[in-house]
Amino acid sequence: MADVNYILRTYGLKLRKNSRLSDLYKNAKDYLDAMAYAKGSGDELAQTISALADIANMSEDELTQLLDACLKTNHGNVTAVCLRAQGAVNRRARLNIGALTADYSPEVARTMAAKLIDSQDPSFEHLKNLVIKETMGAVDRTISKNASAQSEMGLTCHIVRKYDDRGLHAGTKWAEPCQWCLEREGEWDNYQEAYNAGAFERHDGCGCVITYEVGRTRTWSASKGTWTNLD
Repeated sequence: MADVNYILRTYGLKLRKNSRLSDLYKNAKDYLDAMAYAKGSGDELAQTISALADIANMSEDELTQLLDACLKTNHGNVTAVCLRAQGAVNRRARLNIGALTADYSPEVARTMAAKLIDSQDPSFEHLKNLVIKETMGAVDRTISKNASAQSEMGLTCHIVRKYDDRGLHAGTKWAEPCQWCLEREGEWDNYQEAYNAGAFERHDGCGCVITYEVGRTRTWSASKGTWTNLD
């Protein structure tokens, strides 16, 4: 059985030594920063697990326990960044309301462990793709939770999903464009329309970037890239 505590300590040290991730953690100003942190911290986590745990020779229960501890820790880091990002979003819209964050579910670790066990010989890329999907998914769910609540409050929600060719199914930027991702790319001023369009869905290793802004007495102009006051 891998030493989970040692893996977590090593992972935490790597995050602290990474100046870019440390800066994003402390100073996230929007969901673009939160997405960058989630992708970077997920990569660091996958590298740490791969280097310190022989996941190919672990039982499914052992792997589930390891992943649960690691993913739960990472989830706490990512959602802390999301709180800063959503707080900044709210301040830009002159909204004096609290920010919401996504909950962590242990089911994620069980599902991930089952996928890795089923692969017979899990590669680093397979592990990395699964971990990054989950770390970025924490940001997706946070955006969705805030946008849903703020939409119900009658606020203008502007959601953008952009395709990132570094998050392809084949794992290389030179692969064919991912049509699954391209079908979900877009801009929406309505939360439910974005949700129905699959804006918050991801495949393993998906690198699409989702951002969110909210308005109160103004509307977003996609063509101008600016807010227009309604009063």
